[in-house]
Amino acid sequence: MPTRDFVFVDEHGDPGLPGHGSSHYACLSVHVTDESLEHVVECFAHLRFYRQVYKEVKNLDDDPRLRPTLAVILLNLSRAHDVRFNATFVDKAKYTGPYLAPGEGTRFRNFQLRRLLEWHFEGFAPVTNHCELVLDRHSHSHRQLENLRGYLNGNYRLPAFSAITTVDSRYVEMIKVADLALRLFRRQTIQHNPGWLSLDLSFIRAVDVTKMHKHWAP
Repeated sequence: MPTRDFVFVDEHGDPGLPGHGSSHYACLSVHVTDESLEHVVECFAHLRFYRQVYKEVKNLDDDPRLRPTLAVILLNLSRAHDVRFNATFVDKAKYTGPYLAPGEGTRFRNFQLRRLLEWHFEGFAPVTNHCELVLDRHSHSHRQLENLRGYLNGNYRLPAFSAITTVDSRYVEMIKVADLALRLFRRQTIQHNPGWLSLDLSFIRAVDVTKMHKHWAP
């Protein structure tokens, strides 16, 4: 039986007004337990060994020969081991929510993270009493991290996280897996890139949160 839940989150895009950076902002979460985590790590270890892959996992979809295999791997992990993928995305040009003004970047990112997690846990509750959240936000200061912890742990729609940790994706493989899944999703769903349109990404449960208001709920 699993004893711990882990949620790994990656984010693409930048906060701020459209026209001064990315046109979209997207977040994706990967939810595993201590049992299913072992299958994901083993799977990508085999991928590196048998295909002699040495670069970062998140860049592997640049190879069109490997791209369909990556989508199938993630799909099979979802089906066979209950690895959950959830995503939210925003078209900043049409966005109706708050925090796009200059100087509100951290608040925007925290708000989008909160919406992702509400969407995530509305569809899939933790299976243990110990749930950890891991984010690729190594540049956060201690004060910013403490503010984020209070912001998320004060939300009744979310579980009480046992830990909220910020890391650098370069040394955390599961964040790279989240980034890879988000790259596939972004290039297919947001950018409509022809090289990605044929991939089966049905394992990603996604919602467009562009039209957002104060009392939005998943």
